[in-house]
Formats: sequence, structure tokens, C-alpha cells
Amino acid sequence: EKIENLRTLGFENPNKLINSMPSILSYKQESIKEKIENLKNLGFKNPNKLINATPQILGLNKDGVKNKAIFYDKISKLYELPMTGNNILENVSAAWGSKRMKVIIILSIYKELLTKEQINSNNLNRILIANLESTIIAYGDITKEGDLNFSNMITAVDKITKQKLSKEEKQRRILELKDRFPKIV
Repeated sequence: EKIENLRTLGFENPNKLINSMPSILSYKQESIKEKIENLKNLGFKNPNKLINATPQILGLNKDGVKNKAIFYDKISKLYELPMTGNNILENVSAAWGSKRMKVIIILSIYKELLTKEQINSNNLNRILIANLESTIIAYGDITKEGDLNFSNMITAVDKITKQKLSKEEKQRRILELKDRFPKIV
């Protein structure tokens, strides 16, 4: 019955949705319907696709979703991104789970490295899923080497991530950068 209810609400593959978020089985059909309507009212083009891609949205209340959209609208304007807050949330799944301060710090680092052509949903997703500490350390490494560009930054972040540094080691390395990057650290 729950699977059929999800189909009725427009979800083509309810089993996939259930596998990625089993708690959806505890949601009432009317509650899910309200959340879909809320997403439509907030200007999201395809709420069902959005929920399929990022099921945790169902756990947010109306104000939580609205605040995310407002935040990413402001971020879009501040960093001159060629997309709206809703576009970011529809196409960058990592945006839903990223903390605000992390987004601000990471985008302030990448602002200097990204060309307009490189600002797209794939690159924003890649940036936002990265560990904040690894990103800061990588930025310190590549600025020391003078190889400032997006590709080198992504490579440096991957390299730091693969090192599996302890939290203490990351903190130590970040503190070493404090004098060079007081606005970031």
C-alpha cells in the first residue's frame, strides 16, 4: 500500500526511494503530498525528482526548505554564480546537507580559482562534498607552490583526503596557515 501511495504521488521508482530513506514508510501520504506542494510553491520545478535525488528533504519543514533557498540565493549573488538558489538546490545534492559556514568558507576559497565556465552543478557538488579542513590545507599547499587554478585545487584536495590525516594533524596544519590566510583560518 505504501509503495502504491508513493506511485500515486508521482514517484516512478518508490523502491529506490525507500532503499535510500527507509523512514519514508512512516510518513503519511498527505504529509508527503504537502511537502511536494510546498516545494512547488517555493518555485522548485520538479519536486519529485528533487526528493528522489535528496530524500532527506522530506525531513525538513517548510521554513527549513525556504531558508535553504534564501541562503543559496544570497550565496549566488554574493559569489556571482550563474544560477539561483533553487537551481543550486535542484542540481547540487550536497547543498542540502552542507553547513552554511562551510559553504561560505569553501566558496571564498574557490572564488579566485573558478572561471565562469567552470561554475556548474558538477563542480559545485564536488566542492561542497569535500572536507572543509582538507580544502583549507590544500589551498595552503597550492598557494605555496603558486599553481592556483581549479584543477590543481581539486587534485590537492583529493591528495590531502587520501592521506587520511587525523583530526589533530589537520588542526595543526590549519593553524600553520593562520598568518598567511587570516580571513579563512
